[in-house]
Amino acid sequence: MFREGRNRQPEGDEMTIISTQGKLRRTVVGGMIALAAAAPIALASAPAQATTTSSSCSVTPLRPYFVGFNSSGVKLVRYKVTVKCSADRSIAIEQRRYDTVPSPDKYLGQSVLKHTFGSTGTVSLWVTQALPETGAGNEHVRQRVRFRVASHGVTSAWTSWEYSPTLSIPN
Repeated sequence: MFREGRNRQPEGDEMTIISTQGKLRRTVVGGMIALAAAAPIALASAPAQATTTSSSCSVTPLRPYFVGFNSSGVKLVRYKVTVKCSADRSIAIEQRRYDTVPSPDKYLGQSVLKHTFGSTGTVSLWVTQALPETGAGNEHVRQRVRFRVASHGVTSAWTSWEYSPTLSIPN
């Protein structure tokens, strides 16, 4: 297939191979460009979930979600928080829940969620609450959280409030 020497010339089927490699390279590069162009669109449509980190712990308030009905037939919504901490930490998370329509937000309740980490780990903590019917149309609920961490007798200050994405759910 190849002749010996520095300036080899393709022989026979080798031209097809070189041509195929060039097409493959153009296809791969073109695919990478298309993927790079699509990435901002995919990111824009992904739910924004902000994470706050302080004192070797990270807390992410997740979008509330529908979990079923209570015995009276009222919809139930779960307000979940993901927590990751290093070992020997105790965390207290203040969680407040809101209906975002009408403006300003209507307060629905609050909880303090607590967990102690003997070793580094990640847990999910949540509160399940009946969905209030506040008017015609969909309900729009979200949560906001802040937290503080205790370790070896020292407790941090409260973090700033962090909001979850909003759930829109029909009445």
